[in-house]
Amino acid sequence: MKQRNLVNQYLIFQMPDQGPYYGQAGWLAYCTENLEPYRTGIRRIMGVLEIILAQDKDGWFVGDKCTFADLEFLSYNRQSRGVPRLCAGGMFRGFAAYEGLV
Repeated sequence: MKQRNLVNQYLIFQMPDQGPYYGQAGWLAYCTENLEPYRTGIRRIMGVLEIILAQDKDGWFVGDKCTFADLEFLSYNRQSRGVPRLCAGGMFRGFAAYEGLV
């Protein structure tokens, strides 16, 4: 039950934070140069993810396997890599290693 609650908690964090910031930034990157508010938000979100991953010895958000919470965060993060002006620039090594798991 604890793992199920953690998965839901991460999904609730992803929906109002990562999803809108990454989605809006991806669209606006094609029509504006002022993306600093979005880069700041993306760095904040990545910092939170970095802390979560540092606390887990298995390298996943919850437990010892990939869950839908992992897939949600990875899909949006991989989308942002298509827009170089949005990338965090290698600041988050733990998250980069995590991406290599999937």
